[in-house]
Amino acid sequence: MHLSRRGVLTGGPALLAARSAYAADYNPLNPGPRSRAADHHYDLVVRDEIRRRDIPLRIAHQAIRTRMPVILFSHAVGGSRHDYPELEAHWVARGYVTVFIQHPGMNLNESTAPIQDLATVLDALSAERLMGELRLVADRLDLTRIGAAGHEIGALMIQTAAGEYMPDNIIGSWPDTRIRAALMIGPLSLIPASYAKDYYGKVQIPWMMIHGTRRPQQPDPFSLPKGIIFDGLPSGQKYDRALDDAEFEIFDNPIHRQTRTPPAARQLRALLAVSTAFWDSTLRADPDAQAWLDGPGATTALSPLDRWQRK
Repeated sequence: MHLSRRGVLTGGPALLAARSAYAADYNPLNPGPRSRAADHHYDLVVRDEIRRRDIPLRIAHQAIRTRMPVILFSHAVGGSRHDYPELEAHWVARGYVTVFIQHPGMNLNESTAPIQDLATVLDALSAERLMGELRLVADRLDLTRIGAAGHEIGALMIQTAAGEYMPDNIIGSWPDTRIRAALMIGPLSLIPASYAKDYYGKVQIPWMMIHGTRRPQQPDPFSLPKGIIFDGLPSGQKYDRALDDAEFEIFDNPIHRQTRTPPAARQLRALLAVSTAFWDSTLRADPDAQAWLDGPGATTALSPLDRWQRK
């Protein structure tokens, strides 16, 4: 493993209060209780000796000595572990450890390596004795509360790891029961509506999908209506949010542009709000977050033309 550590000063008062600080007026856009000290950021590499593959990671957490829920994230085609600073900054501010995984050489024709990367990282984090630089975060990880998120092809990988029908040719034991909740940004599907329940009907954990309504200009074999996924899911903490006039994938696919264009401010706020409430509800069992998702709170981050479904 190789490590570089960078600290980013975050400022703000030292509010090391209990999570009940959110209870009076829950707002997922507010930063959570935090330390005055700089957040911790680690760039390191996990080695899969069996596949002879290095998997770069970016891990971030607040400078407080307590175990925090963990969010894993897989990027889009052509992306990297550094592509989503908006998500990292906000989730860390809310008291999560973020682990952004980089999948070397990931492309649309590569079906097994990325999902095996996810299993390798989970194994490395879950080892009885963490190896190398991972020991620096050993006392910050609450591995009983792991969420997994992904963007575009990374979302497809998370869908598969979190309960979507898995073909027999994919190596491993799936779904991975260590994952407690799954968030898909710009989820992908090639499944016709008539097969939706066959592919998604056995999902047993909370799922949230966030995508835009603006269709890709280029023909995309994955661009079936994303409502097909939601329709196929069983009831129980399942959410689908379509942001009006947002790029279909929310974040531009990095392979299509030399620099990634972030979403518009309104769309980013909506993404941060509903994703944070989802993590608070599923990984922290926060009743205020659940009430926000199930009640009028979630609509406060909606535009009149956004679509919000839950079941």
